[in-house]
Amino acid sequence: MSDDRVSVLERALSELKTREARTQQKLDTVLQLLIKQQQQTSQPLAPTPITSHFRAPPPALPTDFDGDRTKGPAFLNSCQTYIRLCPDSFSDDQAKITWSLSYMKSGRANKWAARVFKYEEDEGNPRFLDWPDFRDEFRKEFCPVHSDAAAINELETTSYFQGTRSVDEYLDEFLDLVAEAGYTDPKTLVVKFRRGLNPQVQNVVATMA
Repeated sequence: MSDDRVSVLERALSELKTREARTQQKLDTVLQLLIKQQQQTSQPLAPTPITSHFRAPPPALPTDFDGDRTKGPAFLNSCQTYIRLCPDSFSDDQAKITWSLSYMKSGRANKWAARVFKYEEDEGNPRFLDWPDFRDEFRKEFCPVHSDAAAINELETTSYFQGTRSVDEYLDEFLDLVAEAGYTDPKTLVVKFRRGLNPQVQNVVATMA
């Protein structure tokens, strides 16, 4: 009788391990889809081709920037988008930098731009070597401080959990957070992603064909 119970337990354990392996395999598939989508969304914008038969509408110009850190990434993205779509509008990197500074008209941004122009006037040389140099300094001055640490901290809490949101909304925020946090380990991504899913959705994932 004891041997029968042991056999039943062994079979149950074997089936449990098999189900766990299938679940992990399905989660790995979901992870690959996540990574693929993240790579696609992080690709730089390609310039819109213009042919003799079609003239694309001009891209939107950046809005004036006052130095608000919460608006810094959006302003920088807007500048870079315009530069990529209209490369012929700029003779060199210094022209790109001066053009971007022209939109920094108030607040901290205006004072920073004034210091840049004052430096160049006094020294007789450009303040920034090239566009990447300007971009790096801009991020230090006008983008949220330690955004990577903030994203990591959020991923260690339950605040990023799916809750009442759709899977698409949850996925969008999750991809943003892991990109900001710099997470690249597949196992970490799987654990974090699965942990934040609603239990009902987890069950669906576990039973996917």
